[in-house]
Amino acid sequence: MVGQTLGGRYQILEALGSSGQTYLAQDSHHPERLRVVLKRWQAGQNAPHREHSEDSASLRHLFQQEVALREHLGSHEGIPRLLACFEQEGEFYWVEEWVEGPTLEQALLLGNATERGQLTTPSHQSAMHRYCERDWTEAEVRALLQDVLQTLAFLNGEGVSCCNLQPSRLIYRQADGRWVLLKWGGEEQGLAFSGSGFGNPYGPRHCSDLYALGLIALQALCGIPPQKLFRDPLTGELRWHDLVSTSAPLLLFWIVW
Repeated sequence: MVGQTLGGRYQILEALGSSGQTYLAQDSHHPERLRVVLKRWQAGQNAPHREHSEDSASLRHLFQQEVALREHLGSHEGIPRLLACFEQEGEFYWVEEWVEGPTLEQALLLGNATERGQLTTPSHQSAMHRYCERDWTEAEVRALLQDVLQTLAFLNGEGVSCCNLQPSRLIYRQADGRWVLLKWGGEEQGLAFSGSGFGNPYGPRHCSDLYALGLIALQALCGIPPQKLFRDPLTGELRWHDLVSTSAPLLLFWIVW
C-alpha cells in the first residue's frame, strides 16, 4: 500500500499500527500537502458479504451510518475530525485529522524513551521529555484525567462506549497540549484491554473505561504498570495506597473508582 494513491488524492506514506487497515497519508490536493490518517473500514462479523449487489448496497448503507456518527463525534475537541470518505474498488475508506504528538503509551515508558527508539521526531522528544524521564506530577495526571473524562462523558452521552481504553489509543496533541482519544467503540476487534496489560478477570466493573483510566493514572503516578501491582487474593483489589501521595480530590476519584 505504501506509495499508492487512494481516492485520487491520498498518497500512502506508511502503515500505522499492526492491523494493516490504518495509514498515514498525504493529501496531494491540499495546498500544504496536509498529512491525514486514512482508515479502511471493516464491517462487523454479522455484516453482509460483498458477493451480491444487494449485499454491497447494505454494506454501503452501514458505512454511511458509521461515517455520519464519526462526523458528529468528531465535533468534540477530544476526538479527531472526520475530513472525508470514499469508496474504491469495493473497499470503503474514511479520512481523519492527523494528530501530531506521542501516544500515552510512549509517555508512560520508564526511563529515556528516545533511547528505546519510541519517539521518532525531535518534536515528539521535546513534548515528552517532561513525562518520560520521571513519574508524573499530580497536576499532569489531573490534566490527563480531565481531558479523557470529558471525552468519555461526551461519548457516553451519545450512547457510545470506548470499549477498549488503553495507552496506545490516547495521544498528546502538541498543538494545544490536550489528550485526544484516537480509537473507540468496535474499531478493532478483541476483548477490552487485550494486549495492553490492563486485562482483568474479576467481572464487568473491571472492564469499564473508567477502571482502565484509573489504572493508567496510577501507572503515571507511581511508575509501575498495573499488571505488576500487588492484588489482594481475597478481594481482587489492587494495593497502591502506599505507593503514591495525592491530594484529597484526586484520592476521592480512586475511592469512587
